[in-house]
Amino acid sequence: MGFDEKFIGEREAIYRQCNYLFNLIDLYDCIFEEDRNKELNYAPAFWSITIDALYHTMILWACKLLDAKEERGIPAFLRMAKDNFGHFSKDKLQKRAERKDISCVLTKKRLEELEGKIKNVDAVFKNLKKQRDKFISHFDKRYFSNPTELRKKHPIKWKDLDSVKKVIDEAFNGVSAGFNGNSYGIASVNNQDVTKIFRVLGRHINAPQNSESGTRHSERSGAE
Repeated sequence: MGFDEKFIGEREAIYRQCNYLFNLIDLYDCIFEEDRNKELNYAPAFWSITIDALYHTMILWACKLLDAKEERGIPAFLRMAKDNFGHFSKDKLQKRAERKDISCVLTKKRLEELEGKIKNVDAVFKNLKKQRDKFISHFDKRYFSNPTELRKKHPIKWKDLDSVKKVIDEAFNGVSAGFNGNSYGIASVNNQDVTKIFRVLGRHINAPQNSESGTRHSERSGAE
């Protein structure tokens, strides 16, 4: 297998995982973008499990994509470009893109900039790893009975997740465009699906014969 074929396969695989993470983040956020306490508390057991599952998977996937020790992920994708830098020359880029007006050449300076952007979210990554290692992947005795303490000590805010998305998007597309001029829109699924579910549930709850409600989940389980 030649480098071009290998790179295209790696790029497609990493794109799928980036897209999956972005979907998790956006779907989780969509649940709380409006006051949905009545709908969440109507089926508390279902929403409690759903929200926690989204949150935990979101943490795991962010860690996998950002960890420099992983064999696959954004840092590894940048290393692949760095170790095979000769395949990212302007001539090869123009040939693959089949046009001359190319302004997205991947230079060594640009690669260093992208690596620096990954390092800029190190503080966020450390908190992600702490939550993963101390509760999600393993049960640390200190936090086992009180995971809320872990989230307070190593908080993850929504602006942090936005930063993670921006860094991943820029790094991935910087290398992708440098290969053949193609950039990917790493977009979430249609969040209107979630809105539709809450709209239908809201109508059902507000119907005269359905005034009862559950008693639990009305808050985000993790990110603030």
